[in-house]
Amino acid sequence: MSATLQHQIDTTAQEAMAARSASSIFRIDTFACPMAHQSVFEDRLAIIHGYFDTLPGCLYNRVVLSADENDKMVKIATIIEWRDRQALDAAKSAVSAFYAKSGFDPAAFMAERGITGIFGVFRPMER
Repeated sequence: MSATLQHQIDTTAQEAMAARSASSIFRIDTFACPMAHQSVFEDRLAIIHGYFDTLPGCLYNRVVLSADENDKMVKIATIIEWRDRQALDAAKSAVSAFYAKSGFDPAAFMAERGITGIFGVFRPMER
């Protein structure tokens, strides 16, 4: 790896760490989704997570999955780091308006497809 590329990587990592602080907050949700509905659920997650990336204070945004070929369910987790509680609260309001405008009801969508979720807000542990 060239010194220039390594410097760019180091600089990007330092900038990301500088944006994080003790006030950052994580929204971590986990889902159990029947494999038969995985594709449509992933499509829906792509829409909303793409929207999260446009919102102020979104520092980190990932969707991850774990699937066992012998199981009929796929496990999906979403992990979003927000700058602070105010950014998370503003995002909740923005998402509610986004859903209302499009007429999308996430609870009904999940219930109709047998998707269950556990929703949580987490803070970084002190070192």
